[in-house]
Amino acid sequence: MLEYSNGAPGYLNINTVEHGLKQRIDIIGDRAALEWAGDQLTIHRFKESLSDFRANSPAMFAAPEVVSEEITLPPGDGGGHLAVYRDLQDAIATGRTPRTDGRSALMALELANAITLSSYTDRAVTLPLDRAAYGALLADLRQGDREKGDKEIRRRGDIQN
Repeated sequence: MLEYSNGAPGYLNINTVEHGLKQRIDIIGDRAALEWAGDQLTIHRFKESLSDFRANSPAMFAAPEVVSEEITLPPGDGGGHLAVYRDLQDAIATGRTPRTDGRSALMALELANAITLSSYTDRAVTLPLDRAAYGALLADLRQGDREKGDKEIRRRGDIQN
């Protein structure tokens, strides 16, 4: 679970163990949802915002009306980083800004590190990430002592309750 600075909730669910399913990304907002699987992007537009529907619907398991649109995307590189490397090479050659700059990459890494720390300590973390707490966890993981790292981080109080 994520909480944005304006108090809005966000949810991130990552699953790497469901065998046989296509790699898929779902992004769900208040007015629409995006579903990306393989070369198919589906846009689901809600006729009524989710927040309004949730507040006004008398049915427990009802869903708002949805209008969906499917878009076939051009082929990629199979989920690797080839497109990112090519874009960076082109940006350097032409002097333009790359599609993904270092600041954006650091933000994605910060979020991934926060997820890792939270999952090992079973506690909420805030951004920016506590470098000392994350460093202690990494040191313990490198030594193969996950439980020691969890206990030490909790003992020091580096993670909020």
